[in-house]
Amino acid sequence: MVSPAKRVLYLIPESGLGPFVHRLRLFDLCGHVKDKRLFYRTMSAQDPWEKLTDPRILRAAEGADVFLDTAIRFMDGEENSASDSRQFADILFALQAAGTRVITCAHHSSKGFERQNTMSLETALRGSGDIGAMAVSAWGLRQIDKAANRIHVENLKCRDFEPCEPFRLEGRPWIEQEQSFRMIAQPGMVAPPKPPREKTPAQNKADQLYLAVKALKAQGLSDEDVAKQLDITDRTLRNWRASGKL
Repeated sequence: MVSPAKRVLYLIPESGLGPFVHRLRLFDLCGHVKDKRLFYRTMSAQDPWEKLTDPRILRAAEGADVFLDTAIRFMDGEENSASDSRQFADILFALQAAGTRVITCAHHSSKGFERQNTMSLETALRGSGDIGAMAVSAWGLRQIDKAANRIHVENLKCRDFEPCEPFRLEGRPWIEQEQSFRMIAQPGMVAPPKPPREKTPAQNKADQLYLAVKALKAQGLSDEDVAKQLDITDRTLRNWRASGKL
């Protein structure tokens, strides 16, 4: 059994400080920052991003669990290039040799992934096959319900261990209420996800409006200001909040 992380280094150059701290608060993780168990670096850092081979990064990663969100931001060259992917693998191995306990990389899926009714390493990982080859384990995540943020999770590769069967998690309203996802289908109790149906223009417009509301609320705007800025009614916001969306 793997012991819990004593220290985590989360590197996320795709997010600014404000949105990332908002996520920390949602998941009730700010206490780990104060206890110096969780360290992070966002695109808001004043000094330029350094490579993972920078001595400061290597010192900070010693004995820590490291998260790279997303992996492509730490690669030199093209993700479709096998040679560039192998160079990235060498960098990760050097990070591991410096004392990193675990390296977890978030990565995007390939084009057409959303139309597949089965998951595989080839469809779930964009770019060269060497990206998947370097991993000890790979897990595919597919959002099957946007409003509830329902996620299908499935192991796509494992080395030296027996993975669990696919399972499903749900984000809304549990993140706001319980500071975590809730498992709504245990391993072995779910079928492969079906490709999502094409949404109507009205559904796409509603999704865009909902994301705009979430973004403004994350900035600290009141319901009145959000409604005025997006030209919607207070009743719409009340209904979303009552249903657990906000």
